[in-house]
Amino acid sequence: MKPPIITDDRNPEQREKWVYGVVCRDDAMSRWGRAKGGVARCGWACASYSDASKTFDWLKTRREMKRIEIVTIKNYIPPRTDKVFHIYVVDQNHPALQEVDNYK
Repeated sequence: MKPPIITDDRNPEQREKWVYGVVCRDDAMSRWGRAKGGVARCGWACASYSDASKTFDWLKTRREMKRIEIVTIKNYIPPRTDKVFHIYVVDQNHPALQEVDNYK
């Protein structure tokens, strides 16, 4: 079984210093395209555990995301059954970290 195709949006400093992340299976992108015959997995690298917790909560609102978990992203190895794995960056402009004002 081939290892997954990995796309990593982190810069070298983020790869070195950002420890926490959130990973999940993306059912909308699995089993077709580059993930044909397997799973598309996503990861979000976070600067702190607090950011990872907020990202976890944000992902729970997205129904295509399954098996969501907070991990040590720095040395995370995706399962061999995955076809693709994309690591995104949660910076201060990411929707997961934005305050929601329900009164607007």
